[in-house]
Amino acid sequence: MKANGYRIENHEWLHNGDGLFFLNEQGVADGVQVNIIVNDLVVPNTLKPLPAGTEIYRNLDAEFNRMLENENSAVRKIGVTMRFGETETGFFLQVTDEDRHQSTAVLDAPKEPAKNVEGLIENIKKNLAKTGNTPFVADAIEVDFSGNWFLPNARVNEIRRAALEQLIEIRIRDYQREERPLVKTDHPYPVKALDFTYNVSNKLARAFYQRHGVTEIEKAFELQWDPGKSRVMVTKYCVKYELGKCPRYQRATMGDKVAEPLTLKHGEVEYKLKFNCKPCEMEIWEKDAELVLEED
Repeated sequence: MKANGYRIENHEWLHNGDGLFFLNEQGVADGVQVNIIVNDLVVPNTLKPLPAGTEIYRNLDAEFNRMLENENSAVRKIGVTMRFGETETGFFLQVTDEDRHQSTAVLDAPKEPAKNVEGLIENIKKNLAKTGNTPFVADAIEVDFSGNWFLPNARVNEIRRAALEQLIEIRIRDYQREERPLVKTDHPYPVKALDFTYNVSNKLARAFYQRHGVTEIEKAFELQWDPGKSRVMVTKYCVKYELGKCPRYQRATMGDKVAEPLTLKHGEVEYKLKFNCKPCEMEIWEKDAELVLEED
């Protein structure tokens, strides 16, 4: 710790705006924000006393957040290197990607000396770097000419497109999908009995659960539906609680009990409600269901 900042190991990984976390001298969680880094001195927004040897953690990476805020942060590109050179009848462009795939495109064109050589090579590199909507990004570009040859931008773009299209074809051709065989296991399932809510509706699903030790499997709802008498939903939302009639949390103020079963109506559709107060759940049943109601 210095007069206006800290000397922190690995300070080169920090950036202005980063958040730092540490335990202060009282053992209480504390932190500061980095204002600026001067050489190896980290200057915080508020200087707090820290003994030498204090472990400091970064809990806010400002540079990483800035990357995420970039509209292209989710775009992934394949890095390539380009070598632009000459042939006897023109030029060639060799492109090598980070997986060592390589393509070469050839352009037949006359070698005419440029009238204006200033910025010639840089202009060629600029056009070669325009990979656009391809999956590639140019990491390095080398232009190896024996002279200052003039080449229209359109021809440079042409050979670049040809080389990158060829590289895409090579990558697709050489791609090998890694497959791992699916090994069936018999790890025990957490429960031994499944009701209809597990939606076991075919023999493959049934075999899966049986292999994992389930002994009782109820059919899926649609396979055993008894029209008008089935449970259709279990929810934590409780009508009794909304009415101020909850015997668990509102007993002192609820007054008289409501007459059950309560029903929900929407047009001609009607459902019965059953309340399970111990797990704090409400069941919704079709209107003809015969319910056994809990005692409050």
